Amino acid sequence: MEERSIAAAIVTKDALAAFMSQPDIGSRLGYAIAGMIPPAGEVCLTAARAGVPLAVMEPDSIAATNLSALAEKLGAGTLVAMAY
Repeated sequence: MEERSIAAAIVTKDALAAFMSQPDIGSRLGYAIAGMIPPAGEVCLTAARAGVPLAVMEPDSIAATNLSALAEKLGAGTLVAMAY
């Protein structure tokens, strides 16, 4: 598979919204999915009020873990084209 220069990062804002799997979203968009960020309104608000990045304030939260993994992926250039 060849590398792609475009990928999507999916940010879920509503925990109660209809769920679609990462492969389903990628297939519909036609792009690799670099990562998915879950809803984290309360943690984001707390970090913003403190003036501290979410990944520093709550490093063990699911949102921070996913953001860190996304950053590592993007920085390493490890995104690969989807197979159709």
